[in-house]
Amino acid sequence: MTVRICGALVFILQTTFYMAVVLYAPALALEAVTDFPLLAMITLTGVVCTIYTALGGIKAVIWTDVFQYAVILGSILTILIIGTRDAGGASYVWNYNLERGHLDLNWNPDPTERMSVWSCAIGGGINALPVFVSSQISVQRFLTAKSLKDSQKSIFYCLPWKFVMASLMASHGLILFAFYNNFMTPLGPAIGTNQTLSNITEPSGPMPHYTPHYEKSDQILIYFVNREFSKIPGIQGLFVACLYAGCMSSMASGLNSLAAVVLSDIVRPWKNRKLSSSKQHQLSSEEDLKEVIISKTLTVTFGVISVFLGMLAPKLGSLVRMTHTVFGATGGPILGLFSLGILCKRSTSRGAVVGLVVGFIMAVWISVGAMIYKDDNGEIPDDVFWLYRISFFWYCAISAGLTMLIGSLVSEIDRRVSHLTCHVDPSLLAPFLRPQGWVSSSSTSNGSTDMALSQLLKEDASDSDDEM
Repeated sequence: MTVRICGALVFILQTTFYMAVVLYAPALALEAVTDFPLLAMITLTGVVCTIYTALGGIKAVIWTDVFQYAVILGSILTILIIGTRDAGGASYVWNYNLERGHLDLNWNPDPTERMSVWSCAIGGGINALPVFVSSQISVQRFLTAKSLKDSQKSIFYCLPWKFVMASLMASHGLILFAFYNNFMTPLGPAIGTNQTLSNITEPSGPMPHYTPHYEKSDQILIYFVNREFSKIPGIQGLFVACLYAGCMSSMASGLNSLAAVVLSDIVRPWKNRKLSSSKQHQLSSEEDLKEVIISKTLTVTFGVISVFLGMLAPKLGSLVRMTHTVFGATGGPILGLFSLGILCKRSTSRGAVVGLVVGFIMAVWISVGAMIYKDDNGEIPDDVFWLYRISFFWYCAISAGLTMLIGSLVSEIDRRVSHLTCHVDPSLLAPFLRPQGWVSSSSTSNGSTDMALSQLLKEDASDSDDEM
């Protein structure tokens, strides 16, 4: 059980901190344009998400995701179209950013470059893998599909849309840069004055705009919507709905997955550790009601924890850095653990645990060091230890790679010292590692959902039996 519990604990850390960031994001945006206190908005959002997740379970999560995604996509497209028009047109936005180097690609392979083609494409791609590969947040959705093919289709449909959504959001950045940085903008009056710009025109571009005033760069989009779209009925409300749709969707999924992981990986094994399989089967129907109560209690508990952590999120920097740091420091070791079980035939439970611990410590060390040494602008000085200057896009790749490397080495040593000769079920390995001509049996195809870890869990259980 050691591997299973260690993996569950790291996942709990990852999801809890991620939900804190998710709660903080819309509250930060609305703080820029309303008088509603930041902490009060975090608390209110957390309470609402916790209540409907506890009452509805995974069915409520999936159906609300469908409607919330429609709101998000509609909001993004609306702001993109109207924002492009008000900024001076698509050609003006493109040429303005092109002339000022915002469309230039940074091909520098140096890992300390915060934004480069390599860090975004490779590091960012690996950073996204824990969400699809080893996260209960996604796995719980896959398991609701009617068949394996349907769950695979959902991934194939989702991946292209991830690129589309990322491109749309990047386009918002280009629009805002062109909108607020045309050469007349500095002439705009400060907010709150009675001056006008009616006598100032620009023949070949957009009208000048007010210089934006906000406390953090993450607030600029909501500031833009509030100032420029205030006269268009419904646009501001649509954008606020977009912010909260994304927040509530992510948090509801996180709360539901946390309750499921704690219940299945910690509570049930602890309750059944001394019972025979037949006795466990007899008690399963009697325990259903108790497990429902435990699940709802866990949902509420993690909701409260996320609210308190969300109140601490302002100390962690920008939202982009926070998100990638969380997934790098905690998602990377879990990704390495699953990859070790799938790709390494000779992995053992001891090797997996050691690899997971080492990868997690390394990721936390790098991310905490980077937060300590960053300056007021969020940048890390060049004279700081180079490991702290590595782009946060690489955190996941480093921790996952180190977990697999250390796990493989320790597993090999463990096998030689303990003289382990354990047969590996081919169904637990990646398809290209299975014997040629091997065909899965029906019992194998309907096996555990934790197939990536099954090999490690079997050995872990046998080790525990030997110790007992």
